[in-house]
Amino acid sequence: MDFSGRIREFVMQHELIEKNDGIVIGVSGGADSVCLLLCLTELRKHFKLRLKAVHINHMIRGEEADRDQSFVEELCRELGVDEISVRINVPQLAKEKHLTEEEAGRNARYQTFKEVMEDSGFHKIAVAHNSDDLAETVIFNMARGSSIKGLAGIPVRRDCIIRPLLGVRRSEIEEYLKERGRSFVTDSTNLLDDYSRNSIRHTVIPALNKLNDRAVDHIAAAAEDVAEIYEMICDMADTAEIHFEEDRVKIATKSLEGLRGPVRREVYLRALEHLAGKRKDIGSVHLDSIDGLCSKENGSAADLPYGITAVKSYDNLIISGIGAGKKAKKEAEEKKDLFVEISGDGIYYTDNGEIQVKTMDYSPGTEIPSGDLVKMIDKDKVSGKILLRYPRQEDRVKISAAGYKKLGRLFTDLKVEREDRKTAPVLADDNEIIWVIGRRLSEAFKVDSSTKSVYLLEYIQKNI
Repeated sequence: MDFSGRIREFVMQHELIEKNDGIVIGVSGGADSVCLLLCLTELRKHFKLRLKAVHINHMIRGEEADRDQSFVEELCRELGVDEISVRINVPQLAKEKHLTEEEAGRNARYQTFKEVMEDSGFHKIAVAHNSDDLAETVIFNMARGSSIKGLAGIPVRRDCIIRPLLGVRRSEIEEYLKERGRSFVTDSTNLLDDYSRNSIRHTVIPALNKLNDRAVDHIAAAAEDVAEIYEMICDMADTAEIHFEEDRVKIATKSLEGLRGPVRREVYLRALEHLAGKRKDIGSVHLDSIDGLCSKENGSAADLPYGITAVKSYDNLIISGIGAGKKAKKEAEEKKDLFVEISGDGIYYTDNGEIQVKTMDYSPGTEIPSGDLVKMIDKDKVSGKILLRYPRQEDRVKISAAGYKKLGRLFTDLKVEREDRKTAPVLADDNEIIWVIGRRLSEAFKVDSSTKSVYLLEYIQKNI
């Protein structure tokens, strides 16, 4: 199978693209993003895609950055793809936000991609990570003492972001461009070892390739296995007795007995994420320091990032901080109360978006939308009220004529991050899930030859 065929197969295998999708493409002008742009352009006719390229000029490399911008603009004109170039002063932004230029640039890129996506009425963002990027991420996370979650690397899909090239090597991408006579630009900073990831790319990966020329493929395969193992660890961590308060977390040490080390560390990570609002900069050394308190005397303590402290208090671990997670926790609690009753045609609002409902007659030949956020269901198959809500533990989805699958297992199969699951909106009637919005429509409600009346549903996200 040729390169283009492999990309198409990967896209379909992971259900990354559906017909009539609107996709924002991040295009830097480098080999990976040029390849992504070309591949999606080739798939445009088959999937009836609407494409828009976005180039970010980070204002770091002077004339070289301007050269990259001009290159992308010319390439998009040639391919007939709408393009937007945005100039962002990343050095200034990094200084204002107290971030590295790498972090500030990444945050600015994704924020811009999402803004363009929303303004365009699109629902997906395609970025050009490949299997080498995945391997580099795994090695980087391993070297800095990441939790097991970090060893799973880069997901193929997360929310609106898709990665169609994650199954191919960087060398294959460059060969594909060479065969088609396509040029690309090179960011001179990628040739330096100033950044940790560049050092891994130019030193560690080549050394591993000398040991085994399929080292990157093996690391990518291992990362996929780790992702599944992490799901199992999370399920076991759910058994721990942990109580969340506004600015502290209490963990019963007895409930940790019998749990293996990786499971206990996941419990501690949940506590720290609750207080800090993020997991970044929390490494294994911090988790081990909390774990060590379990066997120490009452009153023993450990200092942790973000001003957080863990203390052994009789039969509990008390982890408390400066309340950095108060706002995030309050917002999360408010989201848990999502409960919108759909009573007929109209627009129904939530904190993060709106759902538009329209009743229509149906007859053979009526066009059925296939976008992630636009669906058509058989009105007569709905029992009782339709509710827009968040998932419940007992939820199931009919995935085939053969039967149902638990929603939690479906999320696992779709590689939905656990922290995103509780606030993933679903549409349900009195009996079961109708639509896991943006992810899966139940087979039980699809139109068929007997359908006479339908609901046309469109969910519009405001904040992603």
